[in-house]
Amino acid sequence: MTESTFCPACGQRAPGPDRYCRRCGAAIADAATSGPIAEAEALAARGELTAAFAVLQRALAESDAADTHVALGTLELRRGDAAAMRRHLEQALAIDPGYALAYAYLGGLETDAGRIAAALDLLDRARALAPTDLLVALKRAELWTRLGVLDRAHDELRDALRNDGGAPEHRALAQSMLAAVDRKRQTSFVRRPVSLPTLPLDGVVRWLTRRPAGAVHGKPEVSPWR
Repeated sequence: MTESTFCPACGQRAPGPDRYCRRCGAAIADAATSGPIAEAEALAARGELTAAFAVLQRALAESDAADTHVALGTLELRRGDAAAMRRHLEQALAIDPGYALAYAYLGGLETDAGRIAAALDLLDRARALAPTDLLVALKRAELWTRLGVLDRAHDELRDALRNDGGAPEHRALAQSMLAAVDRKRQTSFVRRPVSLPTLPLDGVVRWLTRRPAGAVHGKPEVSPWR
């Protein structure tokens, strides 16, 4: 295992080049520039998923760490295995019940499955543990967007982006999502013209100048709109 650093806020080991804590989202000024998770992420970015899995499996054999399980879970999702991702996230929480990002990722899985109540419960836990974490905000914004609650999605992303923490790729994704949400909010307020039915003019005139109902042989007038 290569050198790693520790989060000054919660004490969680935080390997890799990320300048934020994988557990609580706090910024880390002097994060290490190498480590198995960072190596695996670099391999995955180049499309070398098999090699990335091998790196993380070796790391897991050395230390059954929560962050390694979460990293493996995200790789499983990249190859389309949501069930395997869920197993890794649940293992991460068994090791560290306060791991906010594990709750956030689980909430994302529940959102994708359409289990909204379960997703909201998990994402509420994630926010309680890491109220300023960018990834937590992203997962919550995905839920609100799916529900059509665009103002909430906008507020979650805007508030999270005001902080300096978060991986660069997460910040880029949050900025892109915020722009998309704002576009949807704008189009949802556009007034569209409504076509009204046309009426025969002579029929309208006759109806407006009609006698009182029942005046002609006790029969009621008939509206030209019928």
